[in-house]
Amino acid sequence: MHDGTESLGKQIAFCDEFIIISKSLYGGFGKEVKNALDRSISFLLPFFEVRNREQHHQIRYSKSGNLKVYIYNSGEVTDADKTTLTEITRANCINMDKSDCETVFIHDVQELKGALV
Repeated sequence: MHDGTESLGKQIAFCDEFIIISKSLYGGFGKEVKNALDRSISFLLPFFEVRNREQHHQIRYSKSGNLKVYIYNSGEVTDADKTTLTEITRANCINMDKSDCETVFIHDVQELKGALV
């Protein structure tokens, strides 16, 4: 598909800090974020290996960085969904070979603006 996201995987692989901003939907990322992550899988190899006692794609590029995820509408997110989203962030961090990850729950865009400054 030629929709402007063809190089997204390589951009994620080589960035120093990858920031995801998403609304929580049913304990996961919003559909646009999920779609972008699915389309970016090209920065990984189609082979698997065990890292942290879990199965993950092999790394194609040897550049690491950080992953920070901001989930807004946190007032509507259950504790169980927060746990799930934190685990999704951790799994993505390992799969993307990012050295550090953090999940931040915020209420609205105004709080997000303050967190990003």
